[in-house]
Amino acid sequence: MATAARGHGLMLRVQQLEAEFPSIEKTFFTQTNNSSFPCNDGIDWHANIQMDQNLITQGDMPRFIVDSYEECRGPPHLFTLDKFDVAGAGACLKRYSDPSFFKVVLASSGMLETELPREKKARKTKIPETSKAHRDDDDGAESRP
Repeated sequence: MATAARGHGLMLRVQQLEAEFPSIEKTFFTQTNNSSFPCNDGIDWHANIQMDQNLITQGDMPRFIVDSYEECRGPPHLFTLDKFDVAGAGACLKRYSDPSFFKVVLASSGMLETELPREKKARKTKIPETSKAHRDDDDGAESRP
């Protein structure tokens, strides 16, 4: 149901853009002075433009994204693992919520210093098309009496 509503909203927005486009197109094609094309504001364009509004959807977030946020669970209850840890109560929460623990484990695993060897693929030698054509001609010439 949410997908259909989003699709309908998208269709309405596309229809709105299609209705506005002829007026822009008309002003663009009726320009008689084409010298303004190289000197327009497009020269100052940057790839990392910050958008103030959504271009296609009208609203904050689509409903299916909001639903997935609402279905998310909180962080795991690490205190339930304390009974298996020899360090005692609160040790798991302290260990697994500390980022330095993961940095130490990564450094001690040796993954940072060593690179894994890449497997070499068997490469097939390509024969250029011209060589194939010459070879076919040679084969045909030998078979002639």
